[in-house]
Amino acid sequence: MSAVDSRGYESGLEVRIVAPDPLNDLLGELLQAHDRLRLAEQPAVGAAVPRHVFMPTRRRRRRHGRRFGALVAAAVALTASAAAAVVAVLGSAPLTGRLPQLLGTRYSLQVSPDLRAGRAGWCVGLLDLRTHQSLLPFGSECVSGSGPLIARGGLAEISPATGRAGAWLLYAIVNRQVSTLRAPGGTRIRPIASPRLPAGWLAAITIDTHPPRLGRSAVITLTPLNAGGRPLPAAAGASLALPTRAVPAAQPPARGCRIEARPEPGLRILGARAVRGPVPRALPAASGYLSCYSLALDLNERASTAAVLIGTRVPGAAPPAIPGLRRLPDRSGVWVGSLSSAPGPLPGPVQRLFARRVARGWLVLQSPAPSAAAIALLRHLSGSG
Repeated sequence: MSAVDSRGYESGLEVRIVAPDPLNDLLGELLQAHDRLRLAEQPAVGAAVPRHVFMPTRRRRRRHGRRFGALVAAAVALTASAAAAVVAVLGSAPLTGRLPQLLGTRYSLQVSPDLRAGRAGWCVGLLDLRTHQSLLPFGSECVSGSGPLIARGGLAEISPATGRAGAWLLYAIVNRQVSTLRAPGGTRIRPIASPRLPAGWLAAITIDTHPPRLGRSAVITLTPLNAGGRPLPAAAGASLALPTRAVPAAQPPARGCRIEARPEPGLRILGARAVRGPVPRALPAASGYLSCYSLALDLNERASTAAVLIGTRVPGAAPPAIPGLRRLPDRSGVWVGSLSSAPGPLPGPVQRLFARRVARGWLVLQSPAPSAAAIALLRHLSGSG
């Protein structure tokens, strides 16, 4: 069951601000035990009390009183310590959702394979779904899957007068070594899994329209923590890059990794690149797919990229599915992904990823063109890994 926190967004996990404190229950049980002890030691009304049992009873009561006092003091100290250590833990906001008015309209955190020739990694971008523009000062960040921290970023509304943040959205993508992520105000965010992410990856998103007051030099970011609450290494790894060479686009290699594009109205081939030397037989598990061949295209005056992606080259094994892609129901063998941003230092047009299986890999097309035109071009291309 989802829950809505005080900031107004729905979380896929339960919002847990303060958990019930078992030390309070312990203190209550101690008080009840003390009351039962005192009642048991008091003589019945009207009963004679032999002198020889009176003094030992008093000593026993004093002993119990001292023990009870020590236990109560310990319980109170532990309760105070536990209360001081309680930290608000929130479930992550979903990977796609609404933004407060200060920041935009709707956001979407997207992960797609790096299509640049010779690269093996993933490109992460945060998109504004209404304007179809990137919300970050760069199109996307391309990284490897090594962690614990894989990628992080966000956006903030900063007052030009005071330099303080009035609202922010922060995100991080991590692996399973990370238990929670600490926000600038101390709140901890629990990351969530998603079928749109590669296997073993988690995402954490937090949105705050009334953030705590921070100094001008404060870093507004999420800090990964382990299960014990200790910070983990926060350096994201760059995507794997192999040497490449330019190849004649009209005459691709006769064998191996290649894409062949036949002439088509509205299609212009701009260039092609391929991995130099033999293609590795295996890739690091964190790297995802290797783009062994890429083709720069102009489709109806829209810059597009086609590439062949290969994974671990196990003889006879089908390439694993690309996270976030769904198969079209028309039995065309075409898969389509969500909107994503082209990699690069500046915001670019939002594109969509299309793919179909080829020998030993995937033939993919990333294009801002309408879906019908992009699917027609993908069917027109031939390739292999």
